[in-house]
Amino acid sequence: MKCAVLGAGSFGTALSMQLARCGHDVHQWDRKPERAARFQAARENTRYLPGIPFPDGMTVTADVRKTLEGASLVVAVVPSQSMRAVMTDVASMLEPDAVICCA
Repeated sequence: MKCAVLGAGSFGTALSMQLARCGHDVHQWDRKPERAARFQAARENTRYLPGIPFPDGMTVTADVRKTLEGASLVVAVVPSQSMRAVMTDVASMLEPDAVICCA
């Protein structure tokens, strides 16, 4: 199953890693392109979880449309003060039958 995780902090990364370890295709979105590129290149969240490598099946990107495309599960892990704005921005990109989880 393709899973989209919106947010690349420590909790979002931990959830992404666990979903990937369970065999899912995980696409994690970070709002900052340079940070997403750094995490993807290092294959770890060097900011919050240094030294813990990403499992196979997990990618990090700043392209929210690519993150959400075809995702059956969307896990929103953004700060509460940003949740409304982020979900409003991505609403039209969500798959019609996607399950949305707020973490």
